[in-house]
Amino acid sequence: MEIAEQVPERADHVVVPSSRGDLAWGIHLGFRDLHRLDGRPVPRLHLVEPFLRLSAVLRGTAFLTDHIPGDHGRLSSIAGHGTTVQAHRAVTLSGGTATVVPDAVADAYVNRLCRRGYVWERSSTTVFAALAELRENGTVEAGSTTVLVATSHFFKDL
Repeated sequence: MEIAEQVPERADHVVVPSSRGDLAWGIHLGFRDLHRLDGRPVPRLHLVEPFLRLSAVLRGTAFLTDHIPGDHGRLSSIAGHGTTVQAHRAVTLSGGTATVVPDAVADAYVNRLCRRGYVWERSSTTVFAALAELRENGTVEAGSTTVLVATSHFFKDL
């Protein structure tokens, strides 16, 4: 509901770090309920992951129950070697995607954002890199309203 309150016009896309999919599923359910109440469209959810996990499942090269090896680097908040039913359902029911942002790309965005005064935890900055990719590949169209969800600040371990 927070997103709907802060973005009163239609949100076309929501980009969120993948983790276990609980946040994405909650966002999907909230917008689904709003759709039932007032007809507001459910935005497409795009989950960001450090290597192919949900992406592999969506492509049909892995199963939801698979242990999927890969390097998450320092993206510990979205680490893990599998995906979840709730992540898969949030993406598929919303018509969204999964996007891979490797550790090195996240580092570049951490540095870029910190220089501008935005200090989010490394995994949170992946949404900015994912948006750039989604725009480049035509998934997020020019002029669409896109919400980026940063889940934690840089100082959480201090």
